[in-house]
Amino acid sequence: MPTPVQRDILDRVPGNVKAVAVTDRDGNMRWRAIPGAYDPEDKNYEGKELQDSDEIRLKKDHRTPITQKQIPGFRPDLDSTIPYNSDKAENKAVLLSAHSRHDPLLQAIEENPEGIAVFHEGIKALARECSRLEFARIEAERNEDKSVAGLSQKRVSTLNTLLSLWFKRSDQTSSKSIDLDGKEFAVVFGYIIETFEKVLRGAGLQSNQIKSVAAALHQEISHENWKVEAKNRLRDLG
Repeated sequence: MPTPVQRDILDRVPGNVKAVAVTDRDGNMRWRAIPGAYDPEDKNYEGKELQDSDEIRLKKDHRTPITQKQIPGFRPDLDSTIPYNSDKAENKAVLLSAHSRHDPLLQAIEENPEGIAVFHEGIKALARECSRLEFARIEAERNEDKSVAGLSQKRVSTLNTLLSLWFKRSDQTSSKSIDLDGKEFAVVFGYIIETFEKVLRGAGLQSNQIKSVAAALHQEISHENWKVEAKNRLRDLG
């Protein structure tokens, strides 16, 4: 059973999590199963029970416990008779989880996969990798390491990817190109059509007349020739 102090902290834990970070009696960071959030008979949880000597780790606000939805390494979809007891893998999972929470590229993708921030963070991530590879190559040369050639090849490959993406983006920006089949154009064009229909209603047209006009317009812009002409006019702007 949790101690009164532990229970007070665990009361702040959301109902959808099953693991809490603790410092054990030896000063090591561990993930413990939250009491009542698991089946005591499940062998995956052997050795993961919360101990009286465990100190629950808190976030920077010194109030909220550090939690996860599942104990690292526990796979309920796999054979539940296989226990998971690798401390090394557990610590690695903790570090990976913390890294992912602060990864700007991952955050940009989760916030808006189609946003320009994904491109910006991707370019910066590639640049950082190029810098690390260059440093590793310099160190390898200094130590007369045989990995110099391999590191150089990796850096050249990364640079090619970075510059290719940059030039493609630069070309899109400078040519003022618009993806007529893209999601952004569909949203904007849909709003234009809604505005057009609103204006027609304000002008006194009946619903059946508005529908007829909208159908004719839709048929017109559905022709491939319309897209070809639209793209030609966009190129003329450049």
